[in-house]
Amino acid sequence: MNQHPPSRPLSQPVRWSFAALAVGLMVMLAIGRSLKPDPRGYGSHERLGLAPCSYLASTGRFCPFCGATTAVAETTRGRLVRAWRANPAGALLGVLAGPLVVWLMLGVWTRLPIGFRSPGTPLVGLLFLLVLVGSAFWLMRFLDGPADMAPAGAAPVSGPTRPTPEPRKEGAANDPPYDDEDATSLRPRGGLRPAADPRGLRPADPDVLPPAL
Repeated sequence: MNQHPPSRPLSQPVRWSFAALAVGLMVMLAIGRSLKPDPRGYGSHERLGLAPCSYLASTGRFCPFCGATTAVAETTRGRLVRAWRANPAGALLGVLAGPLVVWLMLGVWTRLPIGFRSPGTPLVGLLFLLVLVGSAFWLMRFLDGPADMAPAGAAPVSGPTRPTPEPRKEGAANDPPYDDEDATSLRPRGGLRPAADPRGLRPADPDVLPPAL
């Protein structure tokens, strides 16, 4: 009966590479957990002080990596549906990062690629899966048309928006005509104030005529 040959022990450089990759994945998960996901589904890396995607800014279309940071941040919060919508490859990386860290640390400890004959087999397979899913999703978004360039931190608006009415200008043609009722509404209460007597003695009474001189 043929038996599979045993796994080869990991060399010292490979073990150091496993440890470095495990630390990098843990840092990625820690940053994703502390980072607030952008409601747009992309651009969360800008909260780290990084520049916006130059490909998106120049072409108006997403690049294959757009939404990956948001997907990892959503995955660390258990929002797998939002993570998948943002970037499926980033969502897969966020989900598989934890088990991969455990496998890498066990390999460093036991000096064996547990479950595989070669340490490159699972890593190359995972990389191929991420590239395949990311490329397929990017192609779908590319054919879907330009991206919805919403402001940073704002949710994308779906459907037609209602135009904002322009402010009315004074003296416009559609202003209501000025009538006598509007004029009386502006008068002070109690009627008009009687005019003063030209001689400065007292206000003139409109019902009494001044004496003839």
